[in-house]
Amino acid sequence: MAAMLSGASPTDLLVLALVAGGRLLLPLLIPWFPLPAIVACLLLDGIDQTLFQSLTRLPLEGYQTYDKALDIYYLSIAYLSTLRTQAGLRKIERGLPQDNYLNPKDLNKLERELLRDSFKIVNEFKKFVAYHFKLGMIS
Repeated sequence: MAAMLSGASPTDLLVLALVAGGRLLLPLLIPWFPLPAIVACLLLDGIDQTLFQSLTRLPLEGYQTYDKALDIYYLSIAYLSTLRTQAGLRKIERGLPQDNYLNPKDLNKLERELLRDSFKIVNEFKKFVAYHFKLGMIS
């Protein structure tokens, strides 16, 4: 990553910051605004490399790894949001007040496995970001 940024112009860094910030922050809107946030994530995912190629002189050799990690990140959040919505709808059908609690016992085996995998993916992504940006050194 450092080699990618060496010699980058301020415009290059601004575009990188906006795209990376969007790819990291837009998925956090999925639980509150599912459809617009997922569409925005898909759109940004589709045009991020085009933005880099047309607006910057940054080399993109290692970007594919980051791109896939960010894809899995927003898709995991979308899946968790879907499970939360389904659980809320089941509670409404039963006449119970809707909350954000998701009882794993209410999920079938496949949904439980996907939920476990989603948590693992989000945790691995968190570790990746912390290691890559050396967040453990910040006190």
